[in-house]
Amino acid sequence: MTIEKRLDKLKERQDVLAKAVERIASEQREMRRDYDERFAANEERLKQIMETMNRLAPIAEIHEQRLDDLEDE
Repeated sequence: MTIEKRLDKLKERQDVLAKAVERIASEQREMRRDYDERFAANEERLKQIMETMNRLAPIAEIHEQRLDDLEDE
């Protein structure tokens, strides 16, 4: 195999590798966007859950106190 053929072969391999790396990088960027969107959605859900728990806590305390009062009677 001549040097020119070897160089051509190496150039072909380099092109294939460059395309593969670009495809992987593109997939990684897309995966990152998906992750970021899911993370933001989960943060919003967690915020809503915490707000609900904070509203329910006083109600639970009132009910607990009423049960304690009924047990004391």
